[in-house]
Amino acid sequence: KQDDIAVGNVVGSNLFNTLAILGIPAMVRPLTVSTEAYYRDFPVMLLATLVLWPVCRSWSGRQGRVNRLEGGALTLGYFVYVGFLLRFRG
Repeated sequence: KQDDIAVGNVVGSNLFNTLAILGIPAMVRPLTVSTEAYYRDFPVMLLATLVLWPVCRSWSGRQGRVNRLEGGALTLGYFVYVGFLLRFRG
């Protein structure tokens, strides 16, 4: 029941992966991002963030809790997105 440690673990891991695993190779050799991936993925990630924000905030008095229905909906959304990527990949 130490939710703060779990959230800190996830956020810290994401920051490390973004800054170290992606940043260090980018300092050696600049990385390019395809415009297709940028225009396709950025709106989806923004939408996922906007959907996840109220779920993780004080939703029905369960601050920081995601129930099975919400988790299932988020997981289903992920699989739909991956299926879309596999179906319509260039």
